[in-house]
Formats: sequence, structure tokens, C-alpha cells
Amino acid sequence: MKRKSLIGKGKIGILHFSSFRAPQDVSLYERSGRAVVYEMPSKFIVFINAIVAPEMSDSETMRDIYYSEEKKYIELRRVLVSRLGWFVRVITKVLGVSAIVSPAAHYRQEKLWAYACEEIGFPFISVHKEMTSVPQRHKEIKAIAKGASGSKWHGSIVCVANETAKEIAIKANLIDESKLVLSGLIRSDDLIGPLSSPPPDVHSLPKVITLFSFAHYTGAFLEVKAQRSKYFCKDDSHGFVKLFNVVHAAAAQFAIEHPDTIVFVKPKLTDVNWISEITRAVREGCGVDVVDIPNFRITSKPAPELIDGSRAIVALNSSVVLEGRLRGRPTILPIFEEAEGSHEDALFFRGYYDLFNLAHSKEELLEIMQIGSENKLAVVGSDKRVQEMCEHYFGFSDGMTTHRILDIIKTKKS
Repeated sequence: MKRKSLIGKGKIGILHFSSFRAPQDVSLYERSGRAVVYEMPSKFIVFINAIVAPEMSDSETMRDIYYSEEKKYIELRRVLVSRLGWFVRVITKVLGVSAIVSPAAHYRQEKLWAYACEEIGFPFISVHKEMTSVPQRHKEIKAIAKGASGSKWHGSIVCVANETAKEIAIKANLIDESKLVLSGLIRSDDLIGPLSSPPPDVHSLPKVITLFSFAHYTGAFLEVKAQRSKYFCKDDSHGFVKLFNVVHAAAAQFAIEHPDTIVFVKPKLTDVNWISEITRAVREGCGVDVVDIPNFRITSKPAPELIDGSRAIVALNSSVVLEGRLRGRPTILPIFEEAEGSHEDALFFRGYYDLFNLAHSKEELLEIMQIGSENKLAVVGSDKRVQEMCEHYFGFSDGMTTHRILDIIKTKKS
């Protein structure tokens, strides 16, 4: 564990789990001036789990420990919680922290810790960042699916971003409603409010366009077919298959035709499978390998850095759509192929299309990208509509979510 600093008087000490999944959250807590954060490496959590709960090495047994009401599993859970509870008391006392915080309520490796904290009365607070973009029309189905999974959330408090996430959690009976708090989406404070910083002037930027890569199953899909790798349909028969191929090939074509413009492509998952899907789409669509296009660059740079450094962005069914618009970047949505036909129902943000630049064909996408690269693409929509969108998806539009969450921690702290 990396100890960042001593906990000063009046500051809130946080032991943060899964920080690699929420680096913006950690940064915001610290920049608030109200908290000191210790980051618990996930490998250390797995290591401690293996010591105190070797019975959980088998995934089937692990599920029974979490969910079964059979007497033997209830007793085993009690024993494991007792062991881990002792460790929680020791490590939190040594560090002097007031609470354990996780960026989500469903991470399996952290469930036993949430159980243990409940047992010993130590605050375990989940700042749940999921379910923020579920379309209104899918809330009921999402709740039914979550409820049928048998999963439960544990700990002292679960903070959710917006009314949609709260409604799904209640309908799915994931946690007692008294433990559910509507706090807002913490990373939105990086975009609006006192903890944010103004984006660089787009006219001062070099010619850069960023495509935030999507996959076959990026979106509100109620069912998916077998997958060859995460988010990609095994036989290319379902999902945004044509759209993926056409958009990624178009981005490469744009880079070839505009060698003075850098085209970044950021996969959601920077693994070999997703990258190979991109390289295949480019090779089949343009007849060249990505290595032969020097200004076409697959990157793992953080999304905020890419948004601020781009003259325009291209994205689909991702929170970067909202983030790009809030940072004053023209945000292009490719709404064609399956997105305008068989899978239109899987699209996010349909009620706010007036805030984005829509491309309805490959040709229109290339044209809009060129206008964006020349700083001639307008940021569309009114401030009032932007505020409405913020409140719908982020819960609030005041940029004060970090402080709301720290206030919650302060009232619950040990």
C-alpha cells in the first residue's frame, strides 16, 4: 500500500479499494482538501482473501458463501467474516482511517470485506458508478435481471449517481432502501463545479480527433449472443457489427487522407482482443495495416486527457459522450448501420440528440470529422438543455458530488 500523507486534523481518512478503476475519484477526494486517501492494491485484497478465506478459491463455493441460506454456508460465512473482521480492525486502526470506500457495490473480491465491516460496525461505503446511462425504457427489465441474479449489495451505505440507478437498485431489492443515497456521479466534478478546471481553448490545439472505440455490444442490449471476446459477437451476427467495422475503417481512412491530423483511437478495454478487432476492421476496410498509418494511433491515454486535447471526438453509448459535450468539444455520434435500424433501441442519450453532431452515414461522418479538424464544427444545443442532461445522468449539475460523498463518510465514520 502506498501511504500518500499523514492524516491532518479535521481530515477524513479513507482506505480506497479498486482505485485503478476510479483514479478520478481518488484525485477528487484529495483535491477537495478534506480527505487523505490510502489506496489498497487489489492484489493485496486477493492475497488477504486467500489467507482468511481459502474456501473461496472455488468460484461455486464462493457464490454459495455469498448467497446461500443453507446452514453450513451461513456458518462458514460467519467464520470467514469473523477472521476478516479482525484484520479490518487492525489495518484501519494502524492507518487511522475513518472508512473503507469502493467505487462499486458489486465487486466480488470485496464482498466479504463489506460483510465483515457490517459485522464489526466499521463504515464500508460504495460509491456505485454503474447503471447511470440505462435508458428509461429499460429500467424495469434491468431491475428484473439484477434481482434474478441473486446478487446483494452489502456495507453501510451505497451512493448512486441518479434516480435511474436508485430505482433499479430498489426494484431489484439489491440493498435495504435506508442504505441507499442519491449522491451524484463523482467524476462529473472534474467537468463542472469548483474542483474542475477550464478546458484548453480548442483553437490552441493541434489537429487531433479522437475516436472512443465501441464494440458490438456497447449499449443497452437486453440480450447478447455468444462472444469470441468481451463485447464482440462470436459469429458477427448480432450487435453493432457493421457499424464497428465501418466507423473504425472510416477513422483510418480519414487519417490516411489527412496526414496532418492525428487520429487517436481509445479502446474501452486495452487488451489484445479489442485491439485486434480494430486492426482487422482497418485492414479489411482500407486494405492497409494500422502500423502503416503513422497518424492513426491506438492509445490507452486517460479519457479526460484525450477529450481536452482533441478538436472533436467521435463516440457511441459511452459516458465520454456527456463528458466531451460538457468540456466544450464537438461530439460526433455515428447513427447509421445497425444504430439506425435493428439496434436503434440499444442507443443511449436519444432524448438529448440536439446536443450532439449526428452522422447518418460513413460519408457524413468523414465530412463532419474534417469540419471538426478545422475547428469549424459548432458545439450545438442550449445551456439549459446541457443542465437538464447533467441532472438526468449525473444526478446533479452543481459540481459538489465529492463534497456530498465526504459529508456522508463523515457522518458514518468510525
